[in-house]
Amino acid sequence: MRDKIQTDPLHFPSWRIVGSSLYKYVEHNNFPGLSEGQDNWKRVIPKGERKEILLRCHDDPCSGHSGIFKTFERVSQHYYWPKMKAGISKYVRSCVICCKNKSEQKKPAGLLAPRRVVDRPFQVVSCDLIGPLPRSNRGFKFILVIKDDIQPVRFDIEQNVLARDRSGAFQELYAEVKRRLEKAAEKNKRYYDLRHRDVTYGLGARVYRKNFVLSDAAKYYSSKLAPKYVGPFIISKKVSPWTYELKDVDGRFRETWHAKDLKPSPE
Repeated sequence: MRDKIQTDPLHFPSWRIVGSSLYKYVEHNNFPGLSEGQDNWKRVIPKGERKEILLRCHDDPCSGHSGIFKTFERVSQHYYWPKMKAGISKYVRSCVICCKNKSEQKKPAGLLAPRRVVDRPFQVVSCDLIGPLPRSNRGFKFILVIKDDIQPVRFDIEQNVLARDRSGAFQELYAEVKRRLEKAAEKNKRYYDLRHRDVTYGLGARVYRKNFVLSDAAKYYSSKLAPKYVGPFIISKKVSPWTYELKDVDGRFRETWHAKDLKPSPE
């Protein structure tokens, strides 16, 4: 290309050579006609120098790890190369620091699983482990919550009612409770799914997970300054439609996580 321009520059009016550098005339798409003509001449960057330009315009502390659009705007002020926007997009998406410190601009992942409707007490008992929390005076860091999915219902029946009539009243009551629970479960799922998206990860996929860390005044550590995500990890097993077992790159088990706490790794 350089030889063709030097041989016949009139056939390449949007290209020129200044010293040892090649320049291309590129008018700013967002503000056409507003920039001066001299500012529209961009230096063409060869492949070997593009990484250095991206480091300076994205990774540098003064650049602040901007997103794709701002990084492209910063680079395009002075430089040009073919398919520059696609290359910048790929570079920003694969930035490890951005992956660990930026949230996805999307709906939370994971739909609501259909809830099993119960029709009698102690048919389904739910357990939830909350923690880790700040250590208590007795040394505990977790709270185990156990709950029957159907709550007790209190109602009155006259004592002179026969046993078979009482049994019928109980059956009618539990049938009504079951119907209302089914209706509430369907409503909750519709409402929840409107604000969430369906995400599926395959075995072997690389993901980042949310970093649930607590501040520690004794160690002068603030969770606000901690990365939002840690990883990457590898999907080792699919436990449910939206729950996955993770392992690190060394193959060690790293607990089970819901899809809402994961985001895909571009690597």
